[in-house]
Amino acid sequence: MRKAMAVALGVGAIGLLGLAGPARAVPVTLQDGSAVVSIDPGSQDGVSGWAVNGITHVRTQWFWYRVGSTGPEQSIDTLTETARVVTDTDGDGWSDTLFVALADPQQRFALELRWSLTGSPFAPPTAGASSDLALQLTLLNTSGGPLDITLFQYTDVDLFNTAVDDAASWSGAGGPNTALVTDGTNLAEWESVWTPRPDAVDASLYDAVLASLLDGDPTALSGALAAYGDVTVTAAWRAVLGAGGALLLSQDQQVRVAAVDEPNLLVLVGGGLGLLAVRRQRRHRAAFFLHPEVGQ
Repeated sequence: MRKAMAVALGVGAIGLLGLAGPARAVPVTLQDGSAVVSIDPGSQDGVSGWAVNGITHVRTQWFWYRVGSTGPEQSIDTLTETARVVTDTDGDGWSDTLFVALADPQQRFALELRWSLTGSPFAPPTAGASSDLALQLTLLNTSGGPLDITLFQYTDVDLFNTAVDDAASWSGAGGPNTALVTDGTNLAEWESVWTPRPDAVDASLYDAVLASLLDGDPTALSGALAAYGDVTVTAAWRAVLGAGGALLLSQDQQVRVAAVDEPNLLVLVGGGLGLLAVRRQRRHRAAFFLHPEVGQ
């Protein structure tokens, strides 16, 4: 039933997308096997609700940018969407790849992003499962002169949809390029590898980095390599591009879930519902503080 509803929603979204052209009216749902993720290029939700076997493990992931050394940062949904292509690459009837092209309204740069989702076969939640979400990103300097730009990727991981028992760490020979988040039960993990390695990283608790990205001042990541609790991980790249120069990034990230028996699954997911309600209240208060009009 859930699968049929997802198909209907996905087909409906693609149909609306065809009517709207490149307008950013609707998010896109990608699905492959047991994996589902929503991508909304038109909002700060960005990549959200990445679920495997019906359980969400990554709450949200998105990009912010800053031109020059002074604030503020802006999320990439403030750019103008110029193209969007949704593809079923393996012919199974489910859209699994999204390409989006964005342009800076001030004509300083253009951005292209391509996400590709794969997932292990659909199975009951008590079975082990895994999913991979790959990203290729190209940022092109279209300003006609030098461009000093910093790009941030912020990820909020809540394994088993719970937010208090996760541990985040950064590692990598020669400098951190791999982020790992593990659940307190050791039954699930999220891992991400970036190429090239970030110029700066951060592992912290929600919502320290997000508040900094939204506060109007330039964000400097702490360099912290570990955090425990309601964790987030952030990576940043700074590039000074000549006219026509490009910044190329690739990311491979996975969610891996071990087999969980039904009693433990009910505890894991049920325990997360109360935490989710508390967290939503906290996020609403933060949104009202930063943007009072939200609460009006």
